[in-house]
Amino acid sequence: CGEPTGNLDVDTGIQVRGAIRELNKAEGTTVLLVTHNVAIAPFSDKIVRLHGGTIDRVEPVVDPRPVSELVW
Repeated sequence: CGEPTGNLDVDTGIQVRGAIRELNKAEGTTVLLVTHNVAIAPFSDKIVRLHGGTIDRVEPVVDPRPVSELVW
């Protein structure tokens, strides 16, 4: 997903992010969500940071926050 909530209001963005998360959990799929919005990162299982077109580092999120707490 490339910036799936980039042009949405906060409430709709939360709904979309929640639907993506539910699909991820229900289907056991891997979801790659690309964004410049760092506020979304703590709601993921893992953060992959890119620099210069390559993976700079991978950070596991020990305790992902519930999407209902998402604010930006």
